[in-house]
Amino acid sequence: MRRSKNAYWIPTNRCVMQSLKSYAHELSECAPYIPMIIMDSGDKEIEAHNEQAVKFVNKKYNNIKIYHFNQEEQAKVISKILHHAGYEHLFKLFIHSGVNYGAVMNRIFLLSAAMNIDIIHRRDSDTHLQPNCPFPIEAEIQLMNCKGNYVAGSGYVGEWSLDLKPFIKQDAALFSVFFSALGVPEDLHDQAFNCLESGAKSYFKNDDFNKANTEGFYYPDAGNFVLKDLHKEFPCLPSDAISSDYFMFRMAYAFGKNVIFHERRVSHKYHDKRNSNYNSYIKSLIKYSDMRPIYWSLKDEIYDISDQINKTCNTSRNKYIADIIVNKSQDNINHRIKNIENIASEFISKVYPEAAKDILENSDRIIEDCNNDYQNHAHLLYAWHKIIASANKISFELENLN
Repeated sequence: MRRSKNAYWIPTNRCVMQSLKSYAHELSECAPYIPMIIMDSGDKEIEAHNEQAVKFVNKKYNNIKIYHFNQEEQAKVISKILHHAGYEHLFKLFIHSGVNYGAVMNRIFLLSAAMNIDIIHRRDSDTHLQPNCPFPIEAEIQLMNCKGNYVAGSGYVGEWSLDLKPFIKQDAALFSVFFSALGVPEDLHDQAFNCLESGAKSYFKNDDFNKANTEGFYYPDAGNFVLKDLHKEFPCLPSDAISSDYFMFRMAYAFGKNVIFHERRVSHKYHDKRNSNYNSYIKSLIKYSDMRPIYWSLKDEIYDISDQINKTCNTSRNKYIADIIVNKSQDNINHRIKNIENIASEFISKVYPEAAKDILENSDRIIEDCNNDYQNHAHLLYAWHKIIASANKISFELENLN
């Protein structure tokens, strides 16, 4: 049996030096055989800076291999994969300008498949190792060696994983306003708040390993996790909605694959551009408020009949999932429009009145944009296994980046 092959990814759209040095230390100490890949997002000035950062850190930690993967090089590999699979028209769902959380994760998935990677470790470039905490990768390697485990990870200390602080500072009651709009029952609001507030202060004391809870409040964060094989099965939602890169976590739960939460959190701080370009974040938050109820109900619906779906081939299973997503995107349009209008008037307006006004004037277009994302996700699900098979045949080698 072939030994599982790992890779350690840091996707970024900013200067990566702090996180790069931190996580290079982690690999150097614990898993020097695992390659680290800095995956850039297209800004030429930042890419040039990060290329030099990789060269500098490679010299300092000469027992590990760090590779810089700029967007132009990513595009060449992905274009080749899609061409051989007959899905060139899906290229724009992987490579484009602007923030798109799900597309970034799908690029990692597809490029990993081209490199024959089975186990993906991911850290985000606005994080670094927590002081006085054991290395997360030690737990990740241990947990991925346990049968039935397919995802493992932890959260953040420092900034919340969901950036609601400007609203909570204005009025603590706004937290419940937002979570009600997400479809989270009121009796779970305290648990959700504690997950964000207490979690951000949960500096390491002791190791503890637990299955992620079904409500999703204690799922690993996308900037501090490892997964095994799921990238070959499920693409993420290609969207700029927050948490569009969490789809594989939900599918793991739906199909009875263990998602493990550990306590080796990483330190997290939002980058400066977040505060100077908050309109972009508001848009992603609004789209998340439409996505979350749809995809959470999808998870529960699949869970209820997962035994039946598992008896079908992988292609039929993904078609079934895609069909559900398409149907849900066409349901309750008026209710969904009213829901985001309610969030705009009762939540967003309390801190960002101009952004709220814009949402109210364009609520139907926002839902149309969300539906377009869901349709694109369905297209990827229909095609995913053929695309992954094509990636396997490409057999890209990291040494090509040198």
